[in-house]
Amino acid sequence: MTDQEKKQEIEDFDLSNHIYENYLYSGKEADAVADLLKQNTEIAYEFCSSEEDDLYLMENEPYICASFSAQKIVDDTGCSRVAAYAMMARMAQYPEEQPSILKAIQNLTALHTNGILYGDTVKRFWGYKGPYLTPSSPNHMVYGVNEMSCWDIEITCPDSGWAIQNYHFTSEKDLLAFLLRLPNIQADKPTPWYKPTNIFTTHALPKQPALKLFSKTEDLNQFLSEHRNDSVWIADICPEDHLEQIDLQGEFYRGVGMKKLSSDSILHSDAIFTSLFESYSLATDFFVLYCNGNEEIASGIAKSFHDRFGIACDLDSWDEDAARIMSQELEAQLALLKNYIHDVQQNGPRILMDDNYLCNESDAALSVAGLANTNFKLMKYIFSTVLPEERSTGPSVPLGEKILLMEQTGILYGGRLKKYVGLTWSDYVTESEPDSVCFCYDDKWRFLILDSEGNLLEDLYYSSYEEVINVIAARTEDLHGSEPVEWLYPTHTWLSNAEPKPIQVKWMRTLTEQNQFFSEHPGNSVFEVTLWDDYDHDCPSINKYYPHGATINFISKRDHGRELSQAFLNACFHSAEYFVVYSRHEKVDAAITAKALSELLGVNMNIDIIDENEYDDKCDDDITFKSIRSEFETMSRYLDIYQHWGTGMSIHDLSEKYHVNEATITNTIKMCEGLYLEPIFGDFMLEDDSHKRIAEMIQKYVPKFTF
Repeated sequence: MTDQEKKQEIEDFDLSNHIYENYLYSGKEADAVADLLKQNTEIAYEFCSSEEDDLYLMENEPYICASFSAQKIVDDTGCSRVAAYAMMARMAQYPEEQPSILKAIQNLTALHTNGILYGDTVKRFWGYKGPYLTPSSPNHMVYGVNEMSCWDIEITCPDSGWAIQNYHFTSEKDLLAFLLRLPNIQADKPTPWYKPTNIFTTHALPKQPALKLFSKTEDLNQFLSEHRNDSVWIADICPEDHLEQIDLQGEFYRGVGMKKLSSDSILHSDAIFTSLFESYSLATDFFVLYCNGNEEIASGIAKSFHDRFGIACDLDSWDEDAARIMSQELEAQLALLKNYIHDVQQNGPRILMDDNYLCNESDAALSVAGLANTNFKLMKYIFSTVLPEERSTGPSVPLGEKILLMEQTGILYGGRLKKYVGLTWSDYVTESEPDSVCFCYDDKWRFLILDSEGNLLEDLYYSSYEEVINVIAARTEDLHGSEPVEWLYPTHTWLSNAEPKPIQVKWMRTLTEQNQFFSEHPGNSVFEVTLWDDYDHDCPSINKYYPHGATINFISKRDHGRELSQAFLNACFHSAEYFVVYSRHEKVDAAITAKALSELLGVNMNIDIIDENEYDDKCDDDITFKSIRSEFETMSRYLDIYQHWGTGMSIHDLSEKYHVNEATITNTIKMCEGLYLEPIFGDFMLEDDSHKRIAEMIQKYVPKFTF
């Protein structure tokens, strides 16, 4: 194909529109990049001839400009494909710039390969991601386009993956240039992040931001051009969509739709406070109020900042109502903030219930709560700057310190170290780290302990968050930062070797009765099973239970014998003190179950089985009773064989003892593991000589049933 034919194909391709639609570039920027590519026909043709839906080129792509291909640049640096081609086109058009561009590619590659030393942690640089950023994996740095169609660098926190810093840019070119301002980039070690703004991560010195007020875009852009090395937070309170006009090259940006509704309110005044508070938390040099219109209201807001925080500002006039309303908002939100911090320090962190990391409807100002939950350095900073009146009193934080030490050193749970990961969403529990401890909310508060494979070892329910906090407060000794916390609730026997206790079976007629029992035994180890029929209307819900730390099991009546035996065996291995049986509709089956279990334990439970309203034939009761006894007899036989085998008896001797062939004994051991032991012990079954410990535990904890 001739050069003329290639040029014609490039023109027919509509290069500018392709870049605009597929690479998140603005119209003006797309035109500029398209013009640059067109200066080199070969590069432009190669870009246009690739598949539109293919982000990567073929492996046999020819190398252009110092052995750098677009594919290699994308792979090595993480930039977008169009940016890679633009760099190639620039090198081809201006050969004298090749060394500097190649050096830039080398530096970006070093960031991509080795990460960024950000504070005390290394952040892996992911590079381009789009369209629109979503929560990333923890401890990463990624760039792309945010919900405001603005180029954005997102730095995620080590635990949750949510962003702790966001830098905003007008174009990908500005973003890449910002990254290349990092000093002393070396390929063999992480690169230090040059802009220490996030104080609890990078240890920047606390400072009060200087307030700037702008009503014209050109004045704001002039200010930004003069302060590129400063940390600037922009609160855009203009409702118009004009983001493209602002020359963002690394500033923090938040758009706030604001207007004065009446003489008594300003829409989103709480969000304006949040923006100011985030500026404080990041120790920025400047806090910019930008309002392209409604200058008097913006001036009133600035005046209230001056009156409350002493932030210098030079104002000729301002809206008195706006100043008064914003001053009231500031005092209200600061009071909430103070109460929140007191609550966290005394009672531990809260679960985060919405997209703004907030919990209650009154916590609108606390978008930083997700960070304050786990970072007590930030709290100290807040007390010393935003809330200086608390500096002298300094409330005690015994529980907060416990949580912090648990997070740092872990929990020694029955001889094994568990990492404390704090609060998490129920959906993410399965993604928690192995050998960890966490709390979550799933209709009820749950306390979870995971094994080395991430499977649940402990799954307790609590009626309120206060009870969860009491677990930490009551079940940890005096803490030392140099050693793990000793967990004091030894329910899981194969880890904690709790002393065996005689288990008692309880029959509950109503949910009210059961909840009353829970409330009277909060310090006991309680296992509960709820029997339910396979009807939609009868599907139980945990939100009506007040478990106070009990372990809850929902068992279908259809095959409840097998599941019941598993739940009861689990309770025995936990050295539980009570085993509670309840059913909302299947009251007769619940009564029969409780009576059968009691008799198996050698206890006479006086229960009147017959309920004429539910059954006309006593035969049904007998069948259920015999079925439960039969299931437990089977389990008892399986456990007996497994116990003898685990303590060293050979398959041959077991065959003679039980008068069955060796294949039957082998199959019984496998069935015992699959039906009863693996659902309880999880990956512990894979450990060397685990069968010996389990055999000892069967002898120690499992009662000898009466048949």
